[in-house]
Amino acid sequence: MGAKGRRIAIPHPEYKEPELIASIADVQRVIRQKHMYDANGNPDLEQVAQEYNIKVRREELPSLQSGYLRHSKDEGWVIGVNKKHPSARQRFTIAHELGHYVLHRNDRGTTDFEDEIFFRATDVSPMEYAANMFAADLLMPEDRIREEISNGTRDLSELANKFSVSIEAMKYKVESLGYIIK
Repeated sequence: MGAKGRRIAIPHPEYKEPELIASIADVQRVIRQKHMYDANGNPDLEQVAQEYNIKVRREELPSLQSGYLRHSKDEGWVIGVNKKHPSARQRFTIAHELGHYVLHRNDRGTTDFEDEIFFRATDVSPMEYAANMFAADLLMPEDRIREEISNGTRDLSELANKFSVSIEAMKYKVESLGYIIK
């Protein structure tokens, strides 16, 4: 039986509470607070990964494999990206794998995610769908897309270039926001 009273936690001066991340909003907040943007104003995904102690490696992978997220005792978390893919595809892959990290890293027994090319598969698991949506929201925030369209940008290619994503990813995002593509 314990003693009655109030327990007060006094942290050690060197102790730093680890940053809790649970959603895209948490990652976007960190990006804003730490100004993790590239020259075009898009999230610098390498910096974001580094912030969460995730190594990013560009390597030769089978042509249909976009990337992976793995955890090992020796290296910790690693995102592998197919270096043969276009840079926009590589950005989406890194964002997708960050999505797995944020959304699924604590799933029991799940330490490896290997992903084929996204948005092309017709039968996508809920876990892959969630990582795709995370990546799309990270790379193409709704408010910025709507702002660009309000300011007169109507060309998908121009929008895709501004956000450093593929035309296909931008088309999917714009349609998901309710815009009609002609």
